[in-house]
Amino acid sequence: RRGCITLSALSLSDSSSSLIWELGGMVAVQQSMLLHPLDQDVQEEGCSAIRNLSITGWRQELPGQDLVGVVLAAIEGHRRLAAVQEQGCAALRALVFKNKTNSRRVAFSKGLDSLLHTMVLYRESKFVQEQCCAIIRSLVLHLCSEAELEPPPDLTRAIQCLVEAMQAQPTEACIQEIACETLWSWVHATSGDVAAFLQQCSAAIEAVLSAMLAHKSAPEVQEKACLAVQAMAKQGVLLCNSIARAGAVECVLGAMAALRTVESVQRAGCLALQDMCVSPEVKAHILRMGTREMMFDIMQNHPLNSRLQKVVAAHCACCGRDDGDGDDAFDADGDADGDDGDDGDDDGDDDDADADGFAPGGAKQHRGATKKDDGTARLKRGEG
Repeated sequence: RRGCITLSALSLSDSSSSLIWELGGMVAVQQSMLLHPLDQDVQEEGCSAIRNLSITGWRQELPGQDLVGVVLAAIEGHRRLAAVQEQGCAALRALVFKNKTNSRRVAFSKGLDSLLHTMVLYRESKFVQEQCCAIIRSLVLHLCSEAELEPPPDLTRAIQCLVEAMQAQPTEACIQEIACETLWSWVHATSGDVAAFLQQCSAAIEAVLSAMLAHKSAPEVQEKACLAVQAMAKQGVLLCNSIARAGAVECVLGAMAALRTVESVQRAGCLALQDMCVSPEVKAHILRMGTREMMFDIMQNHPLNSRLQKVVAAHCACCGRDDGDGDDAFDADGDADGDDGDDGDDDGDDDDADADGFAPGGAKQHRGATKKDDGTARLKRGEG
């Protein structure tokens, strides 16, 4: 017990951690945990030491040593002890970070099921939820990108738990960022019917957009959320229409307007808008929101970022050019319908606000996005 406590404290230092590795300290901690499975302090401090040592020695492998199994045994053997759960999850996070072997050990055993059980039991623990979300992110990054491997059987359930963590901890920016990044990677990499799952799990869409609304000044959250929206939009017109009706266009434009100087957010937002144009209805909705002025501002504000300039150009090309037929471009009054203002539909419904019915009562519209001025007409004439 004292040895594990001491090694846990010493391993906080990079220099000491390297020396502990060289002297076989990781093996000693593992053996101690195996010999004393019922001792809470040994299991807690042993997991802490494994975490600290794994952070500095993640490239090193211990032949024949299953550290993942030892940590999982500690988690399962002390399910009701919060301290062991916290340190065990933190140790697993460090073990699977940039380590495909350990990721497979967690995913293709009962490890993932045990992890999800912990997430359910400790739903209110910010620390546990963050560690578990990070573990799921590593599993998705390592395993879903490998064509020769079938996705872990519990991965869909893990994504559901991830969304529930976003809902349970809405104010935790770190959890929201990790979860949005995981959703983005999972949707991109999974070969299954992701669109059908997301249609059924509308909570995933709502969670991403809620994160954008709750963390407007957090660039990391906004960037990852925009990329998650982009990945969902790539799944087809049906899902694209669903996320647009939930307020995705307004959330993306709001993020880009609030963080004009953050190039990563601008790029992710442009990519999301571009891929949402796969739906003609959403494309028309985006045009009505005044995105041309925003694209013009981005190109002016970030003239030296060639990568961002290319993304903006691609978005403008996707949204269509002014070919004179009024079908795919703004007309002079800022509509997209080719008339001179009101569409004449004065029947008391909401059609005047948005003919396609997007974002009815959903996210607030991007401030200034629907303002009808002569900015678009000037752009079309080549002025300014």
